[in-house]
Amino acid sequence: MHHASGLICEINLSNPLSTSDDLRFLGTFHVFSVTGFYNNNLSASSSPNNNSIPYSSSAIQFTRGSPPKLFEGLIGGKLIGVEPVQVMASIVKKRTCST
Repeated sequence: MHHASGLICEINLSNPLSTSDDLRFLGTFHVFSVTGFYNNNLSASSSPNNNSIPYSSSAIQFTRGSPPKLFEGLIGGKLIGVEPVQVMASIVKKRTCST
């Protein structure tokens, strides 16, 4: 994910070192920046069919008030939009080589 823009009313930020420090914000916020990734093949699982364990991480910056106060962190759950939120993302497929 490259960018997102719009109004949100709920966001949960996570602290990867301690889940007791997670933060929940309620109210109307403007999304300033969102970046992240999703990888379906980051690590191998121990499942019988040898599937991979997916992994994702997304960071967000958002503002509230006038003058705007900036908040930022790792998204740790749901993100609820007040209105449609515009998102720009890319999909990169695994390259295959044939001989």
